[in-house]
Amino acid sequence: MIDKKRMIKKSIYSPMQQKNLKNIIMRELILNYGYFDKVKIAERIAEDMVNIYNEYAKSKEDVGLYEVLWCGVDRYATPQYGKRMKDTKQNSVILRLWTEEEIKKLSEGESFKEINKSRIIRLAKESAREDVLLNPTDLSLLTGIEVTRVRQIIREYEEADKEVVPVRSRIHDMGSHQTHKKIIIKLYLKGMSTGEIARMTEHNPENVDRYISSFKRVKELYKTGMNITKISFITGVSQRLVEEYLDILKTME
Repeated sequence: MIDKKRMIKKSIYSPMQQKNLKNIIMRELILNYGYFDKVKIAERIAEDMVNIYNEYAKSKEDVGLYEVLWCGVDRYATPQYGKRMKDTKQNSVILRLWTEEEIKKLSEGESFKEINKSRIIRLAKESAREDVLLNPTDLSLLTGIEVTRVRQIIREYEEADKEVVPVRSRIHDMGSHQTHKKIIIKLYLKGMSTGEIARMTEHNPENVDRYISSFKRVKELYKTGMNITKISFITGVSQRLVEEYLDILKTME
């Protein structure tokens, strides 16, 4: 009998094993240097290059105190269904595991639990500013917090602060998380322009306009008395997101 918990853990953490220098080099050789039909050779070359790098790299001079070199997904790497992590463009980024201010708060008695909440958000934002996107699994490994709890912290922050956390699932519009769309619509209803919303949520303006357009269509069909299932079918918007849009409308009534 397959251990369901082990399978879930494997699906969460196994892509992390593909986020390494060897796979970055392999991807470049295959895509840009004509090794698309010589994958095994590309793998051997990549391994040799990693060995050379490890021998001569001056990592101590590059990384400062309380910092770590981490690998994330390139902000401009286009996501595709079924695309594996090792086939996705990745970049490295130096992150501050701890800041002086956070350590000061610890010394003053603030709990690890509270500080780690803010660390998760800070790490995601600092990485995104360098055009490297982390996901909850990255943040789990960086902070030592279970990935399910990391997702919960991100969700709670977004709902409370009305600000999107720039993790990969939000910026690349992946997965079932709809909170960022809800935040975008609420900002739109406050009278903000597409450009302002795009800057605040770190989204492409075209995506912002698309969410606003789908919200307007849902709103108009809802006014006619149409049910959620039919609205979802006609607009192509998931039932879950239709429900979120209708929740927003109901708070306005």
